[in-house]
Amino acid sequence: MIRAATIDDFPAIDRMRADFETATGRADLSEKVPYSSAHFHAAVSAMISGPFGFAALWEPGDVCGVFLATAGVSPFRPCRIAREVMFWIDPDARGAGGPRLLRTYLAWARQVGAAGAVGIALDARAGKLYERAGLSALETGFLKVFE
Repeated sequence: MIRAATIDDFPAIDRMRADFETATGRADLSEKVPYSSAHFHAAVSAMISGPFGFAALWEPGDVCGVFLATAGVSPFRPCRIAREVMFWIDPDARGAGGPRLLRTYLAWARQVGAAGAVGIALDARAGKLYERAGLSALETGFLKVFE
């Protein structure tokens, strides 16, 4: 089942955030800028309650997937663009939940009047999921953590 997240879901979302950060190799950043539960809680709260925030969960039994996003005005054009913040499915639960969460995100983006929606793929499998949903590859991201 896909459902809207509530702030009571924060512990499950935070657990998936930790798994997401491990999978994305953000250990270097974590060493320089320690994780703040209060900061993440505020961000998740804004996505849950704000008019241009999106927080959905996949819960086939236990919560095992999350999609967080925001929508804002593009700096290049006078339109709103939806942007993924975090999309995570627990590795042992991957399958039907990912496409369902992605479709829910895309429907939300249209509902808030976004002209387009951006997703971020951690690997080729996620990239294929986005492509099947009609998204096109844009660029590759890089991160430098300052000393």
